[in-house]
Amino acid sequence: MGVSEQFEAQEIVSVEGSSLKLSVLEPQPEKLTTALSEFFGEHKPIRRAFIVNAQEQDDEESFYLIGLEITGEEDVIMQILPQAAESAFEYLEEGQSLDFCFVNKDEKGVSHFMIHHVSPFYQRKLGGFLRKGIPIVNLDS
Repeated sequence: MGVSEQFEAQEIVSVEGSSLKLSVLEPQPEKLTTALSEFFGEHKPIRRAFIVNAQEQDDEESFYLIGLEITGEEDVIMQILPQAAESAFEYLEEGQSLDFCFVNKDEKGVSHFMIHHVSPFYQRKLGGFLRKGIPIVNLDS
């Protein structure tokens, strides 16, 4: 039994007391996640990214919630989030919106749901930034 079959939706109560209904996207919006993956690949502090469908209590409209697991300072990431949103904008359906949040393995609620019940659509390859910067030289010739 897959994770999405066990946890299709979960209600999370936020700090402000409002409620968010989170659900796993099956299938995930491929063009959107591909565009974001390419963008995140250019920014080393973004370690993993998750996407879920979210709906606030008393609101009929849902939105994509992108959870980012980062290494480093949040203020650095806050500077690139507008660029990430811009790269994703053209892949949203009419009337669809998205928001970003940070996930942390030690936190409950949204973070727990994303990390434990959703497969990341982006995961930084360890050492990937090194491979791009080291020229490959053929020593046999």
